[in-house]
Amino acid sequence: MGNIDTLVNEIYNNSQIPFQLNIEGIGKYTTPKFKNANSTVEKAIKYKGVDYKVMVNNQHNLAIDLLMFCLQSALKSIIIEKENLISMLLDDNEVEKSIILDIWPRLNGTFQLMNIFVEGDTNNILACIKKSYINTEVEVVLYNGNIIVIGDLQETINHAKKIKEIINTQFNKKCYISYCEVSNYKKIRQAYIENLKKIQIAIKYKVNCEIFDDNELILEVIVDSISDEMKLRMYDKFASKISNLDGEMIRTIETYFKCGLNTSEAAKELFIHRNTLLYRLDKIQKITSYDIREFNNAMLMRIMFFYLGIKKQF
Repeated sequence: MGNIDTLVNEIYNNSQIPFQLNIEGIGKYTTPKFKNANSTVEKAIKYKGVDYKVMVNNQHNLAIDLLMFCLQSALKSIIIEKENLISMLLDDNEVEKSIILDIWPRLNGTFQLMNIFVEGDTNNILACIKKSYINTEVEVVLYNGNIIVIGDLQETINHAKKIKEIINTQFNKKCYISYCEVSNYKKIRQAYIENLKKIQIAIKYKVNCEIFDDNELILEVIVDSISDEMKLRMYDKFASKISNLDGEMIRTIETYFKCGLNTSEAAKELFIHRNTLLYRLDKIQKITSYDIREFNNAMLMRIMFFYLGIKKQF
């Protein structure tokens, strides 16, 4: 743990006070001349969600507050290094595992990554979000115009909703938030890119929803990957058929999709009898030649409905 060793040595060299530093989950660091005996005094702090404990021999008990002050000042430089570390990983620079373990061991295990996009006023929003995570195992940084929140974000959806509410209410801005779980620091860049791609697609297709997890926007991603030539061919094939559907039929299709192709649920949602819904589905099949009760036909129709909606927007 080179950086911690350096930190401890610098504090000792500047103060000439022997001490032992115990960092939760990392280990103990002892300076020269410190004697681990019964006659010791200790003091603890919690910084960025990590417990730090300093121990001195009794003859130096009056200096322990000075040591704690020096430690907190030094820890601030390590936190700055955390921000640099995140940027290095997002830039796909090679970082040794020992450095990860030294600066932020959490990144060697599972953690959560959140991309936040908002137009304008980024610095003020960044400062506000940072304030929400003081003294936690979470870092908030600005990277290529996106606010990145990374660390221990259990129940990430709740964090995303809280951040969205802050941005919407305090800053009167619309935002897009995409989040995922990352298994270790080597996969940070790929997770960031996937989050960013979903945000870009949400903006491109004017998606109403503002928060996305791993399972969101799958259809939009599929449509976006289709070539423009193929989209036009599909449009030419489907547009005339779908244009023959009236408002009631379109609402029926959309509700049927919303209910996961569940006939009973869709009938309840539409406030109609199940037999009435089956009649409508038969009618839709006659008009379009596609029976959306079959999964493949339903998926094809769902994609075209989405694409036709896009055509209307532009």
